[in-house]
Amino acid sequence: MTFRQASGKITISSSGDSGNVGLRGGPEFFALLAGNIEGFAAAADQDDHLHVDYFPDHDCLAEGSGSVVVALDGDVIPTS
Repeated sequence: MTFRQASGKITISSSGDSGNVGLRGGPEFFALLAGNIEGFAAAADQDDHLHVDYFPDHDCLAEGSGSVVVALDGDVIPTS
C-alpha cells in the first residue's frame, strides 16, 4: 500500500500488474478511515471482514474511488 497526502477525501486505486494499492487524500480523512478500521478490528470476530466502498456522501472516500476489503489475520496479536 502506498499513502500519499493530498487535499480532500481519499481516492483508492490499484495498479493491477504490481498489485500495489494506492490511497491519496487529506490527513483528516486518513484519520477517519483509520479510526473506522481500528473500530472494526476491535469488535470483529476472526472471520469478519470490512468492505470500504464509495457511496454518495461517504465520510472519507471521494467519488470515483476504488474499493478495498479489510480482513483480519489469525496471526495478528492486538495491541492496546
